[in-house]
Amino acid sequence: MARLAVLGAGSWGTAFAQIAADAGNDVVIWGRDEFIVESITNEHVNPAFHPGLKLPTSVWASTNVATVLRGADIVVLAIPAQVL
Repeated sequence: MARLAVLGAGSWGTAFAQIAADAGNDVVIWGRDEFIVESITNEHVNPAFHPGLKLPTSVWASTNVATVLRGADIVVLAIPAQVL
């Protein structure tokens, strides 16, 4: 399968990462909030958005956008337009 980079660790990015991982893809999420990023990577949960959703172990996150984009086959922009 593919490696997906999801830019945005909010509601939409987290839900998309779940679906992509369930389809057999490796998914890495970029986020700005260190607490959320650590929770996604270590506990596979986004406590701020979808706290009841357990993400697959193939999903991890980083605050370093270069790390997230490295080796990505597909990049998904999941950032609200007003934040860009």
